[in-house]
Amino acid sequence: MNQKILSVFIICTALVIWNPLSTLGQEKAPNYATLKIGQYSPTGDLDDLGFDSKVDLELLFGHYFNENFALEAGIGIFGSDREEGDLNVYFTAFALPVLTAKAVLPKKRFEFYGGGGIGYYQAKYDYNYFAIDIEESDTAFGYHVVAGFSYDFTPYWYLGLEGKQIWTDDFDFKVVKIDGDGRTLTFNVGLRW
Repeated sequence: MNQKILSVFIICTALVIWNPLSTLGQEKAPNYATLKIGQYSPTGDLDDLGFDSKVDLELLFGHYFNENFALEAGIGIFGSDREEGDLNVYFTAFALPVLTAKAVLPKKRFEFYGGGGIGYYQAKYDYNYFAIDIEESDTAFGYHVVAGFSYDFTPYWYLGLEGKQIWTDDFDFKVVKIDGDGRTLTFNVGLRW
């Protein structure tokens, strides 16, 4: 009796371990969602004005049309600031939405990709100096290129790293006219279904 129970236990354990691994050789689920957390570093006008690197946060949804091509749409927020004595200036941009086309190279549990796309950005410029507090907003279009990789640690969950270069048209604030050009480096967590 103990031999039968042990045999059934071994077979069940092997199936539980083997079944998720066997799906890795098959096509991936066609839909995915990714949460990206990282750093935005200005490279254009903001960099020239002495703005610092700050947080970048994005949420996107994507679809594989085949194993080598995917489209994704998402929203995000990134920003930068500059502090000098009593002067505090904050730049925040909301990406609403960002669309990206990706070329994908799958390699077992890894996936390498590169691509590009466009975005629509709503930016806010907050200028504080002593009792002077000016807050303005403007919109601009932009485009970007991305490159990165992900690692499937289960058939449904993955981790990744991505770099992105963003270029935007100028935001025309009353106190200054600036672009939102910059680089992001993000750590990504994703789910496929």
